[in-house]
Amino acid sequence: YPAIRWHQTADYGYVPNPAMPNVFMAVAVDLGDPDSPYGSIHPRDKQDVASRLVLGARAIAYNDTEVTYQGPRPVSVTVVPEKWTVQRIYPRSLKITVKSSDGFEVCCSPDLDKCSMTSSEWVAVPIVSSTSYSITLQLQQNCWKDVTYIRYLWKLWPCDFQQCAVYSVENNLPEPPFFGCMLEPDKKPPC
Repeated sequence: YPAIRWHQTADYGYVPNPAMPNVFMAVAVDLGDPDSPYGSIHPRDKQDVASRLVLGARAIAYNDTEVTYQGPRPVSVTVVPEKWTVQRIYPRSLKITVKSSDGFEVCCSPDLDKCSMTSSEWVAVPIVSSTSYSITLQLQQNCWKDVTYIRYLWKLWPCDFQQCAVYSVENNLPEPPFFGCMLEPDKKPPC
């Protein structure tokens, strides 16, 4: 369902964004239920979905500035070329926890046309270290110079129940799925 996720964001890869400033996503990609009699994308656990929707409604519809309604989003990205690593920095006020090293991928081409959602140019990049406000991704040497695009949770089944990579500590919200520019988290492709 990555294509649906992409178009639900007006092709920005995240919300809110300039085209959809008053929109939120109640992220549920980490709530899959493979044994659901209603299909795997219709989880029986409605409580988690409902609580995430309530947080978003309080923040957006009711202007409640005291509520954190989204999972972590980076505020900056730092590249360490000599180590082939990328550090994603989150707001220090929003502590994160890492539950898995999987979920991030980079496209080994600077050409957006070669970085389609189904392209074989996408390579998994694991989280190799983390702090309470950052993660470090390890890139491959043979792909290092051509990386322009990054995506997260872009697989059909991105993670098991509440086991995606990055969550907020405060309310256990996952980092939302995204596709975008490696060094400019809020820029809409092309980079």
